[in-house]
Amino acid sequence: YPFGEIIETNARCDTPGTFQKFADIALGRATGLRPFTHKLYKRLAESLGGSFSGVLVVHNQPAAILPLRRLFPRATLALYLHNAAFSTYTDSEVSKIAGALDSVICCSGFLAKTTLLRLPRAHAHKVKTILNGVDLEQFKPSSNRTECDTFPQTVLFVGRMLPEKGPDILLKAAAILHKKRKDGRIPAFRVRLVGSSNFNASAPLTRYERSLRNAAFPLGKIIEFRPFVKRDKVPRLYQEADIFVAPSNWDEPFGLTIAEAMASGLPCVVSRRGGIPELAGDAALYFNPPHAEQLAGHIEQLLVHPEARASLGRKARARAQELDWNSRFEALMAATLGSTTLNATHHAPA
Repeated sequence: YPFGEIIETNARCDTPGTFQKFADIALGRATGLRPFTHKLYKRLAESLGGSFSGVLVVHNQPAAILPLRRLFPRATLALYLHNAAFSTYTDSEVSKIAGALDSVICCSGFLAKTTLLRLPRAHAHKVKTILNGVDLEQFKPSSNRTECDTFPQTVLFVGRMLPEKGPDILLKAAAILHKKRKDGRIPAFRVRLVGSSNFNASAPLTRYERSLRNAAFPLGKIIEFRPFVKRDKVPRLYQEADIFVAPSNWDEPFGLTIAEAMASGLPCVVSRRGGIPELAGDAALYFNPPHAEQLAGHIEQLLVHPEARASLGRKARARAQELDWNSRFEALMAATLGSTTLNATHHAPA
């Protein structure tokens, strides 16, 4: 962006460890104070100076709000949520935090409704929805896509290898499609699953990851596993694929990989869970997890009909263009500074 400033701090700012996080939860429930988190954010905020009166956007950390409000009584405080961050907080804690906030920004309407269930009714007007964005320059359709002779079409999954992300559902769908491929009813394809249980490519396989490989073994070379890759390698993964699948088996608040795949012009098959339908709109095919047969049917449709693949890919790119980061930033500014815009939606309780 053509504005902004990075302010570095020399203060030692250690993120609370596992024991300290549990201690914060226990102390928060007992006293309303979470000292380790408070200490971290107070140190981070020292570089701003006590007279700061601008906008402070705090990402996913409700416990930071109270110490920041004490430090900056004239500042505008916004809590920017990308998951259900109040799950470990008591009603008393939530009430105090809500009172100290000016706004709560949620990355989907689904998350906003979940958040409203925790906030006192008097503060419900502070909850606003701004869908996440995607970098349209970094993620874009390939201009020189080349096909593999053995597997002319690639079905891609990108994400952590966890049950809630649903890669096991995709493997079940692949088994259904593999049988049809052997019968000559659909063209050759492969399924590429990219990711690890965490953000460490060298971490040992978990029990769940080993079960995925056991399930994939009978399918042979049509299943390809790749460990976690760094961010600069991700755009190329989308450009090398033909179909993207997000089989999330939980209420995903948004679904960043879906936005990236859509920006890359990939036709997407996604689960009808959480905030995913808000993101994809009518530019994706939906299935209801854990129904692998339904997922397989949508993938088959795209494998067999290239015109359907191309059409859905164009719709996906067009939808992603509505979520460029400039429009998201404008919506965030409007939400935090109090003006109105079509991109920032207020949510009141029903």
